Formats: sequence, C-alpha cells, structure tokens
Amino acid sequence: MNVKILLITLVMAIFAGFGQTALSAVEVGDDAPDFELMDTDDNLFRLESQRGNIVLLFFLGFSCSTCKTEAPYLENNIYLPFRDRGVQVVGVEIWGGTETLIEAYFIGYTGITFSAVHKSGFFKIVWDGRDKNAKMVSSGVYLYTLKAGNTRVTKRMLFIR
Repeated sequence: MNVKILLITLVMAIFAGFGQTALSAVEVGDDAPDFELMDTDDNLFRLESQRGNIVLLFFLGFSCSTCKTEAPYLENNIYLPFRDRGVQVVGVEIWGGTETLIEAYFIGYTGITFSAVHKSGFFKIVWDGRDKNAKMVSSGVYLYTLKAGNTRVTKRMLFIR
C-alpha cells in the first residue's frame, strides 16, 4: 500500500481506538494499516481506497479544544490549497462521538469541509443545556435530530432551567 502514515496528532489513538497492531509495530514511513469507518454523510471511508493519494489522518475528539484550534489550520493551510493535487485530510473521531455530536460540536464549530469519520455502534447522548460556546441556553422548545444510517428522526424537546 502506498498510503504512508503521517504522524500528526495522537497517533497511538488509531491503535487503541480501532484495535490495530501495537504502536511499536508501526514506524514513520511504514504502510498504514487499513481501516474502515463511516463518515458524517454515511459514506464508508476505507484507507486502502486512497492508494496513490496523500492522506493526512487528523485524530480528534468532538469536544477537544486543541483539536478545534488545529482543524481550521489544517483546512486553510493543507486541505484547501492541496486538495486538487490529491491531498486529503480525514478527521478521525476517537472519543466515541456520534455523527450528531461530531456535526454539532466539531464541524459546526470549526467550519471544516474535509471528511470526518467515526466508529459505528450504540451511543448515549446527554445534553447539559449548553450551546457550542459552553453558555447555558434559555428555557424553551428545541428541535433535535437523531440519525442512524439512512434514517433521520427530528423531535421536539422542552427545556426548562
């Protein structure tokens, strides 16, 4: 495989989060171990399918403040200037965030346009009544959307402080 590992942030997370080989078994310049994850548009991302392209894996947490600072930098200085030359940036969520959390708390906050992928599974979401800037929202009726595969359900919620 010609896709090489680019160590940028939290490189050991791919091994802890996705059950790959131990970190000591992979060196800078080695072929990257293949993996498959769903992106936030319900498309399957497979590293092997990127053969011949430069792929920067950006390991992130949906509510990580450092990650939210780094993401726009990667967007503006790597992804946008070089995407037409085969450079791809892929955000790999490693904190167990759902598609909705990634979209609301990471993509919505940072404004990135590169892909973000996450693990499939069952998730529990608890909202603490704060907006993306960590400020308490006012009492009122709020809409929320749950997505699973091709299914999307929007409901109302009454929030009283």
